Amino acid sequence: KAGSSDLKNEVTMSLPVHANANANVDRKVLQYENFINEVLKRDLQKVLEQRDSVYEKISQYLQLKNTIQTLQLLYFTCVCVWCGCVCVC
Repeated sequence: KAGSSDLKNEVTMSLPVHANANANVDRKVLQYENFINEVLKRDLQKVLEQRDSVYEKISQYLQLKNTIQTLQLLYFTCVCVWCGCVCVC
């Protein structure tokens, strides 16, 4: 019977420790959730906006490249027709 009493006391004494540990874990989880929601999501939004801006600039540069290539082709075609020679562009 003495062993049973010791076990009961040990379990009873360990409950507050576990409850305190659970409270600490819950508090840490809440801190991480707040950090994610307040800092990381805001930073992610900024990065996504910057990415979209870069994509837009890339699109504009590709349009410009295509326009320049078309103008170069037209220029060489006109030169070839004007001088009567055969050009390979």
